[in-house]
Amino acid sequence: TEQYSFTNYVGQDWGLSMVIPTSIKLDVDTVENFNIAVSNDGTEQDTLSLIGIDQEGVTFDNPGPVTIDRGESQYVSIGVTINSSIVGDITLEFSLSSTNSGQNSVTETGIFEVKPFAELSVSGPQDSRISIVPGSNSSITLNLSNDGTRDLDITPEIFGLPSGVTVVSGLDSLPLSSGASTDVVLILYAESYTTKMTTMLSIEFSSTWVQTDIEIELQIDNRMDVRIDSTKNKLYASPVEDSNITVIIT
Repeated sequence: TEQYSFTNYVGQDWGLSMVIPTSIKLDVDTVENFNIAVSNDGTEQDTLSLIGIDQEGVTFDNPGPVTIDRGESQYVSIGVTINSSIVGDITLEFSLSSTNSGQNSVTETGIFEVKPFAELSVSGPQDSRISIVPGSNSSITLNLSNDGTRDLDITPEIFGLPSGVTVVSGLDSLPLSSGASTDVVLILYAESYTTKMTTMLSIEFSSTWVQTDIEIELQIDNRMDVRIDSTKNKLYASPVEDSNITVIIT
């Protein structure tokens, strides 16, 4: 009977993997955090480093390395900021590497939804002023711009109208598509008895998602109105005597 001696060397095996979440919706221009499950599939304790790969309009806030025992998994939080120029589905890429093996790394991609955002702005004339003579109309043109990625249904309102001043037109609701702009012509009427004054108006444009407003100075001027009347409508001229007519100026 012969006896043999064997020496077995058990080598180290480094393995790693990650699971990208699904159904994640991201807001723009703010840091959004979510978890990625990372796993140590090797035979030894390992330190894993997760990074998100930046691209145009996408910036990651990467976490530090985590140490995980063999056969274990752990959630790692990672942050990302999406630029407002991006909307809809976007593919994000991630890399997971092993610090101890020095060479093992895996990459995975995930599809994320960037939520549309609302942004509305309004501008008026340079002097931000509208002047009215009592008994007449006056108008002002305001420009509305939808600077967001969401289509809007906008409702205008006006606050601060003094007694005797009413809106003729310009407060109708209107749709405004993403990236579009439009002019709103606001027409005001002042009753003839309205006294001279200066006051501030606030004109607000609102939708379900966003609202904006603008301050306009309303000036009501003095009403200049002259009326001429007479006690009779005929004048007879004579070569021998003067003829007179009485004129009433109001």
